[in-house]
Amino acid sequence: MRAFLDKLWNRMPPAIRLLAVSTLAALLLRGFILEVYRVRSNSMFPTIPKDSLVVSSRARYNVYLPMTNFSLINIGEPARADVVAFTLPDTPGTTFVKRVVAIGGDRLEIKEGKLWINDVALEYAPVKDSAYFYETLSASIKYTVSLDEAQNYGPIDVPEGHFFALGDNREKSVDSREWGPIPYRYLKGKISVLWGA
Repeated sequence: MRAFLDKLWNRMPPAIRLLAVSTLAALLLRGFILEVYRVRSNSMFPTIPKDSLVVSSRARYNVYLPMTNFSLINIGEPARADVVAFTLPDTPGTTFVKRVVAIGGDRLEIKEGKLWINDVALEYAPVKDSAYFYETLSASIKYTVSLDEAQNYGPIDVPEGHFFALGDNREKSVDSREWGPIPYRYLKGKISVLWGA
């Protein structure tokens, strides 16, 4: 068999060989390292505008069976404020992009639209000349959100091995407020690159 494949390879024109190698490299890259998604809603606006392309680091949290979404093993956990791609147990064919706001072991509550993590309120400051707020998770982590100031939720304890995800556009996002905490095994990757619409 090896001799047959070598003979076949040597008979191919250089352009066909290059195409074959490029295709294989692209399949391996998509299967193990990166995946590209188009965000079809405004649930992450203003961080990610509708119709933006995002790149997910596929091997950041799980190792997948090649060319599938079947997680073989969990190798990492998300951190609060990570923007992640994931599926849900009942909709495995749909990929969602949201922000992790709480992880396993955290206690989460929303009071008048503002997050409380482990009984500590996050800090909020208005973004000048807009209806948005800077949500501050720590001294080095700050991002822009819109708030649904009429909303209260929880408190809820996030089980170990799960994360709680919200869209940055809190008034327009369907997220863990509806689904509840999501198991880590449904993570598809961390969003690391963004191209605008």
